[in-house]
Amino acid sequence: MGPGCGPLCGMARPLRVEHVGGWYHVTARGNERRDIFRDDRDRSRFLELLGGMAGRFGVVLHCYVLMDNHYHLILELKERHLSLALQWLNLSYSAWSWRSGGMNASWRKTRPS
Repeated sequence: MGPGCGPLCGMARPLRVEHVGGWYHVTARGNERRDIFRDDRDRSRFLELLGGMAGRFGVVLHCYVLMDNHYHLILELKERHLSLALQWLNLSYSAWSWRSGGMNASWRKTRPS
């Protein structure tokens, strides 16, 4: 830990509290702000997975924005599966991206705001 680190250095972020009926703003971006979407084919595949996530995990997608290096989602929970849903979405997309031509699949930093 470096100088000026403060009392929170080395601590994990607080657990995400999931409430049925709760609305969540979720973002994820590429490591070092690198692109996670290379072209419209990537965006289309991500949107297919996003639709699958909603049905599979009891999540209502109210809004989304896809940027080259990150995305934003507004989600409502019908079941307490937000963490599982996001894990499934991010891993599914990153695995597909690696198989289809390879990007840095270590893109992450998913967090609700």
